[in-house]
Amino acid sequence: MRNRAGAWNLLFRSLAFSAFMVILLAALGFGMGTVELMIWLAAVVVGVILIVRRYRDADPGMPTAPRGNR
Repeated sequence: MRNRAGAWNLLFRSLAFSAFMVILLAALGFGMGTVELMIWLAAVVVGVILIVRRYRDADPGMPTAPRGNR
C-alpha cells in the first residue's frame, strides 16, 4: 500500500483538489452569484478538511481521538 502519510502525498492531493476546484469554477462561470459562490466555498472547505483528516489518520505518529463507529 502506498504511503498516505507522506508530506508529498498531502501536497499532491491538495494541488490536485485545487486544480479540480478551479476548473469547476471556470466551468460554472465567473459570473456566478453569491449563493453559488458560497456553495462552492463550502465544497472547498469540506474537501480540504477531508484531505487533511485522511492524512492525519494515516500518520501513525499523530494522536487522534476516536470518531464514532467506523
